[in-house]
Amino acid sequence: MLITISPESRSPSPESPDILPNSELRQLCEAVYFKHRDVLDKIFEFKPDLQAVIREYVKSLVVSEPEKFADPENENNHVRFAVKEWEAIEKLRKADGWKRILYFQFYNMPDSLKLRLVIGPGDDVIRQKLLDVALENNDILRAEGRLLKKYWHIIYSRPVLSKAFLVDPRMSDVEETVKKEWKIFVDDDLPKILELIRSIKWDGVAQSGRTPA
Repeated sequence: MLITISPESRSPSPESPDILPNSELRQLCEAVYFKHRDVLDKIFEFKPDLQAVIREYVKSLVVSEPEKFADPENENNHVRFAVKEWEAIEKLRKADGWKRILYFQFYNMPDSLKLRLVIGPGDDVIRQKLLDVALENNDILRAEGRLLKKYWHIIYSRPVLSKAFLVDPRMSDVEETVKKEWKIFVDDDLPKILELIRSIKWDGVAQSGRTPA
């Protein structure tokens, strides 16, 4: 069904050459809505949930790199996932709640999408070692605060989608931008982060999980 608006109703008022005054705009919207109520209600009913679409898309990107990442999980609209290399490190797997202390998470909000590296709950000695590495002079990790937070401490954050981008997005543009940022993360940022975490020693055991010779 084609929804049309008469030229008379569309014409701007002399006082406002660019937009209709609020009262006229309200009357116009009400007239269109009540005339085409059934169609518009269906449009609103089946309007895509952009956050849900983005959530599933970033999850598919994680799954597409099985040699690097594991166990993508939804948490509300967020997606958290593990790094395969860290799976062999027992001390990084002793966490409260979720089974990993250190993990990545896409923070999927209505006005932004960010990829973050999070120190989660667990042994505070282990958590402090991770924070210490993030606080050292490096060009990739940036801890949010110098004092260890009680539950979750962000030590890396990469903006992926901004509020301005999400105001009126096309899904093809969203996917293209997210894929581009993901590639930069995988190719440039991740190797640097892995190298920093490898530098940590846990009671004389190298970060690779092998006992030194």
